[in-house]
Amino acid sequence: MINHKHEKSTENVLILQGGGSLGAFACGVLKAFAKKNVKFDIIAGTSIGGI
Repeated sequence: MINHKHEKSTENVLILQGGGSLGAFACGVLKAFAKKNVKFDIIAGTSIGGI
């Protein structure tokens, strides 16, 4: 018999959307997170959000 012990963990994930001018908004949000020293384990995005 194989037993697997799973520990619950929490990951901070930030997902950014695409859409031209929304990139400027996302940039401001990222600056605010950086100012508050908020860290993310995973960052993903599409289009401008991926840059």
